[in-house]
Amino acid sequence: MKKIFAATVFALIYSSIAFSKSWDLNDVSILMDLPRSGEGDHFLLKPRSSGMKGELLPDEHSETLRFIVVDVYDNPEHDYEALRVVGMRIDPCFIFSDEKIEKCSPVLRLIWQPLNFKKNTTYDAAVHAFYGLTKDEFKILASKLKALKMRNESFGIYTDSKPLFIHPALKQSGRRASFNNEIKKIILNFAGNTNLNRITIMKMMTRDLWWQFSGLDKNPDGKWSNMAIPRLNVGSFIQDFFNDDFFEKIGMKGTILPFTKFNDDDLSRIVRGPDISEYDREDLKKAMVTINRIENPRIHSPSTLDCVHCHITESTRIWANKVASPMVKEYATAENLYVKGIISKKHNLTNITRSKVQNKSIRAFGYFGNLPSINQRTINESSQVAEDMNKAGY
Repeated sequence: MKKIFAATVFALIYSSIAFSKSWDLNDVSILMDLPRSGEGDHFLLKPRSSGMKGELLPDEHSETLRFIVVDVYDNPEHDYEALRVVGMRIDPCFIFSDEKIEKCSPVLRLIWQPLNFKKNTTYDAAVHAFYGLTKDEFKILASKLKALKMRNESFGIYTDSKPLFIHPALKQSGRRASFNNEIKKIILNFAGNTNLNRITIMKMMTRDLWWQFSGLDKNPDGKWSNMAIPRLNVGSFIQDFFNDDFFEKIGMKGTILPFTKFNDDDLSRIVRGPDISEYDREDLKKAMVTINRIENPRIHSPSTLDCVHCHITESTRIWANKVASPMVKEYATAENLYVKGIISKKHNLTNITRSKVQNKSIRAFGYFGNLPSINQRTINESSQVAEDMNKAGY
């Protein structure tokens, strides 16, 4: 009897120690793995995958999403049919607009990219779908994800202190299929047509040269309309970025159209200049601080950033460092950086997807070809969401 009691006590103590109760980057932002040979085109969720709340991206959006890879040299036969969920993110307090009266609301976000199934790679285009949740629904979602985290840990698979990347469970052959099915089931329980309320789109107009951003919002009456892009003049529903240095491996000099209506936190002068080494030094210093501010979720949210600035900071920093390294190093600054001592100790904010040999990817969270591509803002946002959830006791 004593042995049984001792074993029970030991089990209780072990369970309280062995399993992490904290949220980390890969718990709130989950990057799926691309299908491997033999796993088929059903390994990742499709637009018409259906669950408790209906189809994820119903057929009514098929024409809108049919041509998001406009590159004439290589594109899917039907972009909508080629879309697959490559990632999911959660946020208990997402702000949809910069209206002062608007409060934040819980959201599950799915990241879609069109796949080339013959080459097992992605096209450089993306769709983000936002699904609104009630607070009670979010609590249930969080509990299921936390249970999934603990189940992974029982198999020796941990997310704590790991940099944001393909979820570790998908890299373990013995756990890969079951985890993939479990996460898909969770998604289908909480996302669908009935609570889909925003779609944002990044089109690839010309590879490495021209990207176009737009979005749709669902009105209270259930009808869809063009999404107003933050920081642009009223009536601006499309934003383009043209990369004039597309022929260089590291090149991100171009034009943002239309310009933002604010001079603050604006990179248009830096990316449009003929030669960054000839810039006024104060302009370059301001640009480095601007990048820090844009990547800092305590300063900016998606409701206060236009699409292009949210996506190009990482590539712009890499490009600036290549063409004007001495000046960038001179003006590298910690001013407005998200990294704080307490945060860096809790979460690994290292970007292990950053390429030193090319910077043509302006993906925020997904794939560039068949390589994971995550920008620093997404890493920082994930850290902040994890911290918020830890403090809230989810």
